[in-house]
Amino acid sequence: MPMPITRRTFLAGMLSTSALALAACAVEQQWVTLGTAQVNLRNTFTIIPVTVQQGLFTSLRLQVSGSPVFINSLVVNFVSGEQSTLAVNTAIPAGGQTDPIFLPGVVRAIKLIQMNFRRVPTGGSATVTVQGSRI
Repeated sequence: MPMPITRRTFLAGMLSTSALALAACAVEQQWVTLGTAQVNLRNTFTIIPVTVQQGLFTSLRLQVSGSPVFINSLVVNFVSGEQSTLAVNTAIPAGGQTDPIFLPGVVRAIKLIQMNFRRVPTGGSATVTVQGSRI
């Protein structure tokens, strides 16, 4: 038999729900533009340098304007000298963006990002903006 909800139980539930909502707002991501590249779709990659002053990041996302782009992967070089290849394998439409792409580790300082994309025989160009998330 289910237990009846008392006023005390109801209020405790409401308070815990409010606390969770406040905690979620407190860790809302702050997106910072790390760099923008004019992508020639006759090539297969481009490099975006990132300055150390940009800070420490937990994830990346890509925004595209102009033509759609199919991103194969990102090779992220960190200030520590480590390198990580992040599989993206996503077609991003013009005006679209990716979901967050999480970086390995807790927080990382990024030195440069190599964006590998699918070559389009007809060419074209797109503008790809890389943003990093700081908590």
